[in-house]
Amino acid sequence: MLSEKLIQEFKRIVKEEAGKELTDEEAGLYAEQITQYYEILYKIYLENKEKEQVLTDNNEKSN
Repeated sequence: MLSEKLIQEFKRIVKEEAGKELTDEEAGLYAEQITQYYEILYKIYLENKEKEQVLTDNNEKSN
């Protein structure tokens, strides 16, 4: 769960950037979904970096 401070900041940004007023409930839900989305992207990024490192290590060993 995101803090009240983060939810209010998210509401402010959405209002400034999109001109849309969100309720606290909407802002909390959307912010949580965005956070989960970026967590997934970060996990994918880390997995790809690991695979890249293995390929680099294997390539160096074969040379």
